[in-house]
Amino acid sequence: MKKSIIFAFTIVLLTMQTALALGNYGYYDGKRYERVHCILTGPADCVAGGGRHFVGNDIYFGNRMHWRYVGDAGSEVASDAGHAASSSSIAVNKIIRQTVFVQARPRTEQRRPAPIAPAVDQPTPSQPFYESIPNVGRLHSGSADIFLNVWEIEGYLSEVKGQSFGINPSATWGETYDLTLTLPLHVISPKGGDTVFGTGLDGAFKYPFTGTMENFIVGAHLYGMGFFGGDDTAVTFGGGPFVGYSYRFHPDWIVSGGLLLEITKPNEGDVLIEVVPAVNMGYNLSEAVALNGYLINYKNFDSDSVDDLYSDIGLDVAWVRGAWSFSSGLKTAVGAKNVKSTEVYIGSNWVF
Repeated sequence: MKKSIIFAFTIVLLTMQTALALGNYGYYDGKRYERVHCILTGPADCVAGGGRHFVGNDIYFGNRMHWRYVGDAGSEVASDAGHAASSSSIAVNKIIRQTVFVQARPRTEQRRPAPIAPAVDQPTPSQPFYESIPNVGRLHSGSADIFLNVWEIEGYLSEVKGQSFGINPSATWGETYDLTLTLPLHVISPKGGDTVFGTGLDGAFKYPFTGTMENFIVGAHLYGMGFFGGDDTAVTFGGGPFVGYSYRFHPDWIVSGGLLLEITKPNEGDVLIEVVPAVNMGYNLSEAVALNGYLINYKNFDSDSVDDLYSDIGLDVAWVRGAWSFSSGLKTAVGAKNVKSTEVYIGSNWVF
C-alpha cells in the first residue's frame, strides 16, 4: 500500500515538474494558447501529433481540450514590456541612447546662438508656445528615427515571426537642464496574426551637474503606451530614475554609461522591475562624422518570461550634411533564450 502511494505521488510530482518545465503558454499559427491537458512541448507539436481537431480556435484530442486559445500573438508581444521584441522595449532603448548615456556627435553640429535681448525700451517679442517652456527653457533640438525590427520567437514559440516598425519623433527644451518629449508611433506585425498599432508619450528629465561633478547627470522618465488592433487592447505604463556618466579622455574619444531602474505595469500580470545598465564608446572620425558602439543589458525581476536577461548590442554613425545631422544604426538582441531581434534605424537630428 505504501509503495503504491509513493509511486502515485512520484507520478504526480513528475507530471507537475514536466508541466512547469514545458511552460503553460505556447504559440501556433499566430495565436497564443494556454496549456490545459497536453504533455507535449507546445501546440505545434500537439497538432502535428495527429488525431487533433479544432473547436473554434481551441485544440482538442477526442473530447479533451489540450490547448485553449487566449489571444493573438501580436497583442501579447506588444504588451510584454520585458520582451526583447516588444514595442515598449524598443522605446526604452531609444530613451537610453538619447538621454541616459552621452554619444559622440559630429563636432561641426552647432546649436543656434541665443537670441539677442531686445533694447530696454523695446517690448519682448512673443514666442510660439513650443519655443520656450516657463522654468525650463527654449527649444534647442529635435530628432526622429525610423526603425524596422525583425524578430522571431524560437523553441516551442517558433511559429511566431514578425516585424515591428515605426518612428520616434522627439523634442528637447532646456538651458540648465533638459526636458525631452518623445512620441513613439509603432506597428507590430506578426506573420499569421493581427497587426497591432502602438502610440504613446514619453517624458524624460535630465539634470547635469557642474564643478567636480560635471561628468554626471541624473534624471527620470515616465511613459505610457497604448496598443490597438486584433482582439485585444493593451495599455502599458512605465518609467523610473536613471544616472549617467560621460568622460572625454581624448579629443576624439568619449566613454559614457548609465544605469536605469525601469518599473513597468503591463496590461496583464504583475509589475515588472528591470535594472538596465548601459555603456557607450564614441569616436569622432572627423569633424563631420562620429561613430558609437554601445551595450545595453536588461535584467528583469518578478517576470514569468524565460528571457529575463538579455542585451542589446548596437553600432551607429552620425554625420553632418549642411545644416542637418543624420544618423543610422544597427542593433541586435543577444542572450535571449527564445527570441531573435534585430533592428535597423535611420534618423535625423535638428539643432535649433
